[in-house]
Amino acid sequence: MKKRIWCIALVLGIATIFSGCGVSSNKTDAETNKTEISSSVEASKKKTTKNKKDLICPTRLGSLGWFDSLPKGEHVCFAGVIGALSNYQRGSVTNKRENVAGETPVVNPFNALLIRESFTEEKAKDYELKFADKLEEVPDILRTQKFWGIGLKDYAGLGSGDDDKIDIIVDKSDKVNINGFDFIREEGHINFLKADNNDQDVNNAAYYVGYYYTTKGVDSALLQENSEEMMGMAVFVTFREGVIAFYTGEENDRGKDITEEQIKALHSGSDLIMSTLRKEKGKASYSIY
Repeated sequence: MKKRIWCIALVLGIATIFSGCGVSSNKTDAETNKTEISSSVEASKKKTTKNKKDLICPTRLGSLGWFDSLPKGEHVCFAGVIGALSNYQRGSVTNKRENVAGETPVVNPFNALLIRESFTEEKAKDYELKFADKLEEVPDILRTQKFWGIGLKDYAGLGSGDDDKIDIIVDKSDKVNINGFDFIREEGHINFLKADNNDQDVNNAAYYVGYYYTTKGVDSALLQENSEEMMGMAVFVTFREGVIAFYTGEENDRGKDITEEQIKALHSGSDLIMSTLRKEKGKASYSIY
């Protein structure tokens, strides 16, 4: 898959070491309602840094600006991008700081992934995608296996074969507003279907929260100067700890079951991170593009 080139202003090795940290229905059944920003996002606003210019880890979200993928004092965190040409970030939604020695905690346990994608109209054509005319069209356009599958297979360990499949199921969908920007916010789960061995099929193999956006019709004052019109997404995924060892044949079980605590941490953690979204990245020693 053709990948976007990200400029990484990070020190070498930041992808593995980082400071920080804290059922189903068919998608056609999910209703999209105009609501105010979710209560979890409202609550998380109170926890963010008072000085809005001082994000700990400014992370680029297309032409919308920057959010903090390493919110201070929280268990949720995402490390730098994986590889110079990648738009995936490994992370944790239940970071066990007490298990980490030293002043620089690591992503531990590794049980989450952040996928970021953005497309101008020209780039959408390169990927044979329709460019959305309105916000409500974006999720169906970008909820495609080509963007999710590589990250889940290569970096989360969900699958190893080219014919392995994932089934993305939307459980809930709402329109929310975060600092002036409208998003479609989805909650859902992912079933994994291994092509060569049905015994390895896993229902509820992962859970996700996705935020989809378009800059079409957005007040230009909210956007960065000379920004291009684009659509995009930020998708936060959590999965079984230890699942990589299962699919690589190192272990005989699928890793630890996903807990209710983990799912709740995913929901609140992704809302917290998105609530830090702003046009300016502020002062930071590194940024993630």
